[in-house]
Amino acid sequence: MSKSRFYSYIFIIFLTVVCLSVVWEFWLEIPVLGYFIEDYKPEPLAERWEYIATISFFALLALIYPSIMGGKLIAKQHEYFQEIKRSSERDHLTGCYNRRKIHEEMVREINRGKRYGHTFSTILLDVDSFKQANDEFGHTAGDRLLEEISNLIRDGVRISDIVGRWGGDEFIILCPETNKDGAYFLAEKLRHTIDSHKFDIIGHRSISLGVAEYAAGDDIESFIIKADKALYSAKRGGKNQVVRVA
Repeated sequence: MSKSRFYSYIFIIFLTVVCLSVVWEFWLEIPVLGYFIEDYKPEPLAERWEYIATISFFALLALIYPSIMGGKLIAKQHEYFQEIKRSSERDHLTGCYNRRKIHEEMVREINRGKRYGHTFSTILLDVDSFKQANDEFGHTAGDRLLEEISNLIRDGVRISDIVGRWGGDEFIILCPETNKDGAYFLAEKLRHTIDSHKFDIIGHRSISLGVAEYAAGDDIESFIIKADKALYSAKRGGKNQVVRVA
């Protein structure tokens, strides 16, 4: 339940108490009590209004504590929900989106492309000779390398770009409203950033990147295959380079 809905319920309860008091004092008290009590005389009008004001005041007091505690509980519940949602969408090591979330975002972008004719591109990248780094420096250093690379990628992309860990040492970037030339420029920028960065323990490391642009008729599988082929070409061509689908 949202805070606004909760406070709406509190207000409705308060309003109900006030309305029932008014109805009783001005419409029901005289006929009901007059029926059972012979020669019943109602209180003066001023005292009846005083009674309603008193009931309203105490009803308000009675609802203040539930309002405060209920608001805090709802805020805490929302906080827990956001944390659970974040955990379900993020890779635990790098903090990037996980594969499931990237899949959802890609479906959304493909649907937008089909409906409105918008284009978007993806960059698929992995770390050159990552297994060698793992074997030489250990898995802890390898994990640290992936964390550093993910931070460099997220710092280097635009706010509209979506960064995810595709699996192992592979990362993926979705670039909405971007053709392959714009994505290629971004990929080159990231390649240069990582190539010139000195990593903790490992020192120098490079990445290879494949760029693909959405085309009419693409589904997720065909789209990823294009990017994967471009990445494979970058690897086969000597690594530390960007290849885009022609």
